[in-house]
Amino acid sequence: MTPFGWMNDSNGFSCFNGYYHLFYQYNLYDDEWKPMHWGHYRSRSLIHWKQLPVALVPGDYEDANGCYSNCLIARNDFA
Repeated sequence: MTPFGWMNDSNGFSCFNGYYHLFYQYNLYDDEWKPMHWGHYRSRSLIHWKQLPVALVPGDYEDANGCYSNCLIARNDFA
């Protein structure tokens, strides 16, 4: 659960450098579906989860209406 806002569609569930990562569509400003950001949780155990800062934020012309379901690519500098 998020502290506030709309949450749906998990995305990019993955394991990297000893952590499980779960991303999800998230409107942190309202309890309605728009504009979508990507929220981020991580866990070592799949039991205890830590909410991390928002991973993707709409800001460019191409995603002005939100960042929606897609895929995840791990890079060497992924935290």
